[in-house]
Amino acid sequence: MDTVEFEKLINTLDLQLTGARRDAERKAKKEALERKWKQVSGQRQGLEQRLEDFAKLGAKPGFDIDTLILKLKEEEADLERQIAELTAQLSSASVAPAAAPVLPRPPEPAPAIDPALRMRVGELIGDIRDARLDDSSPDERWALFHVWALRWRVLAETIGQEIARDDRDMKAAYALIKQSMERYPDGQFFIYALHKGETADWEKQLEVARLKLQRLMERRRHRQEAERDFEELKAVPVRHVLPEDPEGVRLLVDLSMRVARDLSFRDDLAEFLQPYRSHVGRELQFLWEDEETVDTGPVKVRLSNRRILERILRRMLSRSQIGECHGPLDRVYRAFPEHEQGRVKEALDVLIRSGMIREKSNASGRRISLDGTWAAGAEAFVAGRPSGSRLVDEWCEKESEPRPV
Repeated sequence: MDTVEFEKLINTLDLQLTGARRDAERKAKKEALERKWKQVSGQRQGLEQRLEDFAKLGAKPGFDIDTLILKLKEEEADLERQIAELTAQLSSASVAPAAAPVLPRPPEPAPAIDPALRMRVGELIGDIRDARLDDSSPDERWALFHVWALRWRVLAETIGQEIARDDRDMKAAYALIKQSMERYPDGQFFIYALHKGETADWEKQLEVARLKLQRLMERRRHRQEAERDFEELKAVPVRHVLPEDPEGVRLLVDLSMRVARDLSFRDDLAEFLQPYRSHVGRELQFLWEDEETVDTGPVKVRLSNRRILERILRRMLSRSQIGECHGPLDRVYRAFPEHEQGRVKEALDVLIRSGMIREKSNASGRRISLDGTWAAGAEAFVAGRPSGSRLVDEWCEKESEPRPV
């Protein structure tokens, strides 16, 4: 075999090998897309089932499941389109005649990204990898995910969507954000910044998201400081004879004032200071002055359902018992007369079943907080508007006017 014929044979074989490798890559990609389609389909079916369960209970979920289902359906359709394209390519390749020995064209170089923007992408990837998410609350984690997503979207818009879509570092940052969201699904918020086709003032949204994250972190720091001060406060009656010891009374007042800066501790603080109420001075009387009392005289008045719920939610909002800031459950009952205790229990059950408030138990007893996703609904309800929860609003209609017992 002469040299020219041998080179033609080698070129033909190399070209066929290239086609075989391309077909193998397409087959592997098709199998990966089919696995992804099954996963997305299962997620959609799971959400649809839970939406049906909520409907059967007459409750409303704490976030927009319909929007999530729509997005999953769109993702399913896109995956089905990609799978169909790969199937057609594989079918045509299996019956296509042997191609002429023409060497493939070298790929075009990818457009370069400005080095300053490349550095910002690297900083985002570093921040995501260095984050200690286990040490954060669910609200803080998802606020941080929102900040990351908005930083990524601002970079994508600056670089250009088409270039960012194919850039290795941008794809890595996107994957890290999605992995973090899947690892901590406790928030389940839909983050629009990660979805192509959405339009907004992303720079402005990023500024707002950073401020929200900063407030959440400051709230946690203040709460930790209040916890330490409260533990020190509890030791004062042990170390000092109260109220005879002036130094002990001074410590009691000073530490109580520091603890009271965190609204979520005020109920516990008021209960702890009750034996020393007459000795702590006028500075701390606000702990008891904001308690609601009902003086109906000789006639017992049965409050309306709405009035009971308003009082519960107003107290929780005023004490910032939202998200991770819980308050003692038994303090809720103290704001109502004895003959209303059973209906207060019923109201709390409605709020818990609707998802508006969350409950947990620890060594000090049962504690509750307002779910962060329902804070706006609770504020609207206290202001006299519907809450947005069908379960809560329907319970209010059962008994809408107060009446004598």
